[in-house]
Amino acid sequence: MPAAVFCWPVFYLFNHVFPIKGLYTAIGNDFHSHYYNYKLYLLANLAQFHFPLWSPAEGAGYVFRDNPLTQALYPFNLLLTAWYKISGGYNPLDHQIFTVLGISIFALGLFIWLKSINGNLRAVIFATLVMSVSFKVTEATRFPNAVHTFAWYPWVLYGITRIMLSRSLRDAAMGGIILVLSSTFLCTGGYPYCIYYSIFLFVPYTLVFLAKPLKERLFGYEKIFWKRALVTLLLGIFLIILICGPYLQWNKELMAQTAERPVADFAYSTKHQFTFEDTVGSLIYPPASSAEGWYFFSITALLVISLYLLTASKETGASSWVKLFFVGWFAVISYITYGRQSYLFELLWKYLPGFASLRV
Repeated sequence: MPAAVFCWPVFYLFNHVFPIKGLYTAIGNDFHSHYYNYKLYLLANLAQFHFPLWSPAEGAGYVFRDNPLTQALYPFNLLLTAWYKISGGYNPLDHQIFTVLGISIFALGLFIWLKSINGNLRAVIFATLVMSVSFKVTEATRFPNAVHTFAWYPWVLYGITRIMLSRSLRDAAMGGIILVLSSTFLCTGGYPYCIYYSIFLFVPYTLVFLAKPLKERLFGYEKIFWKRALVTLLLGIFLIILICGPYLQWNKELMAQTAERPVADFAYSTKHQFTFEDTVGSLIYPPASSAEGWYFFSITALLVISLYLLTASKETGASSWVKLFFVGWFAVISYITYGRQSYLFELLWKYLPGFASLRV
């Protein structure tokens, strides 16, 4: 079943992966200029056992490693380098396959994480198949780095879950290893936006374990060994900072030198308007909303979510507490997206480090 889940996005996006009579559907937008060109340059150097130190292509040049678009320290570059050596090059189709495989990693992570907290295998499989190829996921293929960053979200969630629900020191340690490895892949994936967004996912998810009604309904009645769980979690976070901190700092320093990034500019941060109408449009009919902020899951996924909220019972883990948590979390995140019309956005823009540097 894990193998089938991993292969599902490849078959769903077959026209991006398998040439038919020499033709395939090419990915546009920023795919070539912002991502493929850098990857080709990097692999050509790595294949000669040389790591490029300088990028002369933009302006007066800069340190190649520091640009997140280059995805220079992403561990999977080693596999791509091996492929470059074997095939004698790396063409755009290769990079499209690499991008789609990022969705496969996401799908497999969803399956393993959901399976760890839900005993209904049919529900887990259905949710994984629907959500892994939803519009918001497949739309992101124009940003390969984004795909290979958010692909590790469910793996991080799985690591946190395994730590918090561990029954032994060995189980907690395995959860810690999963957390550190997946977070390292996430932080080196080359899409800082998705790294920043993860704060609004991982922090609330971890706090759920502190709220007894939510914890019991979502994860069962197993006892949490708090000392072991918190020590493992804190140690994991420390190692993540130790491993990824320097790289993220290099990214930050480079972006601070680029246009429109160094100085906090409220007009720049709120340039694109997003309203309640756009929220409803994103959920139901994306063309009715601003493209900056789309998060269309697909009608199928939306119906599944709606059915859960309307019909699920306590027996399925869906108490009023759980439903209130999900709706509340979604409402808070949506309210932040309203920019200058949101008091919460202004609060975060003024006081949350890094928030004022976001483009929209």
